[in-house]
Amino acid sequence: MSQVRPYARLGSPRFCNGLSCPKFKVSEITSEYVVRQYANMSYAGIVVEDKAPEAAQAKGFKALFGYISGKNDEGVKIPMTVPVLTSYLPKRNETHPPGPEAQKNFTISFYLQPKIAEDPPKPLDSRVKIINVPSSKVYVTSFGGYAPTPKVLGILKHFIKALKDDDVEVSLDSGMIFLAVYDAPFKFFGRHNELWWVPTQDLESGSFENLLTT
Repeated sequence: MSQVRPYARLGSPRFCNGLSCPKFKVSEITSEYVVRQYANMSYAGIVVEDKAPEAAQAKGFKALFGYISGKNDEGVKIPMTVPVLTSYLPKRNETHPPGPEAQKNFTISFYLQPKIAEDPPKPLDSRVKIINVPSSKVYVTSFGGYAPTPKVLGILKHFIKALKDDDVEVSLDSGMIFLAVYDAPFKFFGRHNELWWVPTQDLESGSFENLLTT
């Protein structure tokens, strides 16, 4: 069992690079991960089907960047934010742990600033959806460098083991895995990435889990 100590912080950490990012409080810190509580937030998201996460991320990023660059019903530009989230949505008939190897559907998402989220412009691309996420508990592990799939899978395996060792339920039916990337591809040093485990009970109607069926 990892040692846990309470810790509270609310604001934009350095790894957000001066860009808008979701606010959170840290409630627990262990040697392997932290537990955050996020406030309500909204995202622009798109489901992409592809064999490789990297290809899906590139396609999804292009569509979402188009949305924030003016491909919306108001023709307005929306500020770039971080992180760029990739959710790995496992098919429920799969038996291996949640993650990129479990399925071929990926949701790529951009965080929307609260002022934008109050009345977001409607995407002109029908594949792009506005996702409203309620206040959520998120288990987070961080790592540096780039995030190629083999590296992510190795970190994910270790992350899941750490959660299970602390009696956190981790299964296809109990939650979702997200990859959070905070840096542009051309930033070579000091990169920051995260893997998130979000329990399913914190993903209500209209959020990520239902995006595949909307």
